[in-house]
Amino acid sequence: NNISNTGSGSPDGKFASVNFDSESVASNGDTGSHSDNSGNFNGGRKSRDEKTIMDLGIPYSSERIINCSMDDFNSMLVSGGMTEEQINTCRDIRRRGKNKVAAQNCRKRKVDQITLLAEEVEQAREKKNRIMSEREALGAAL
Repeated sequence: NNISNTGSGSPDGKFASVNFDSESVASNGDTGSHSDNSGNFNGGRKSRDEKTIMDLGIPYSSERIINCSMDDFNSMLVSGGMTEEQINTCRDIRRRGKNKVAAQNCRKRKVDQITLLAEEVEQAREKKNRIMSEREALGAAL
């Protein structure tokens, strides 16, 4: 995102110019991690959560822990025969995963809002230019 107060398009220089390029704004909520064909992110390395799951011997994947319903998650914790440490780790993994998704959605909403506001500013500029042209035409007619 480039936001600069160049005053371009505005005679008094009060409007900021907002420019987006396709590389700096990811429309799909991508946070910059890249996936290989195996579905692992960051070049095939395991995430911190996946390593913790393996180290503690938790019988569920991080994807399942994060994406299952709350009822299924609670059933997993109760019937899984896991230690207190494993249960707390599962809760932490789920909380971080849900927070990651919420943060991605928030960033997308922010970009969408900025785009909408930039369009509204452009429409206001066009309306102002039309009014100024009409004013000049009326002043010349007198």
